[in-house]
Amino acid sequence: MYLDKWIQLENAESGQLHIKLERLQLLSDPTKLEEVLKENEQTQTERRTQMSSAVLYTFIEKARGLPVVQVQKGKLNPLAVVKVAIQDSVQETGSKVKNGEVEWKRRFQFLLRNPLTEELKLMLHDERQKPLGCVAVPLSQLVDAADMTIEDWLPLESTEENRDIRVKLQLRILAPHPYSVKEENQIPEEITRVPLFHGETKAQISKRKSWAKVRKLFAKKK
Repeated sequence: MYLDKWIQLENAESGQLHIKLERLQLLSDPTKLEEVLKENEQTQTERRTQMSSAVLYTFIEKARGLPVVQVQKGKLNPLAVVKVAIQDSVQETGSKVKNGEVEWKRRFQFLLRNPLTEELKLMLHDERQKPLGCVAVPLSQLVDAADMTIEDWLPLESTEENRDIRVKLQLRILAPHPYSVKEENQIPEEITRVPLFHGETKAQISKRKSWAKVRKLFAKKK
């Protein structure tokens, strides 16, 4: 689904908003990656920002072998933080303890420009920012993996031995839908009716109406 529309602004004397939306499909076929990368390169000159060719789903489960500190009598707490990074995109989360091990069970996702050249970095530190270990995973490994998925214990680079982190990494290619229909330069004549909610400001109502129009335009194409 490809949508290229001009939408009339509401609560304004004049003005239109130009939107371009495209529904992509997620593929687990690595042979499609080169095709998507080539297509993105050909259309890159029309856009200021680089286009994404894939999405990475990351599940940070737990770690073992990390030091623990006693925060309460009879209770040990590893107090570890993990930073998950791909280039300039960084996310982090604190941990909890289960059966004496650090546990996160957190999901993250990242848009990728080119998984053949990018890598995922996992960096662990304690509450005082002391490094506990790190590991880098070239995302090209996922391209060659079964179902473009890796689920395993990864050894951490650390001054201490036997420190590992368990993760699940899944790569999916972002490809245009084979049944995309392009519709250009049209202004919807119909104003979508949206129910009012108690306590909403005019700006919130206007924003919600605009998104309702977008959803309706997509619905017509289904």
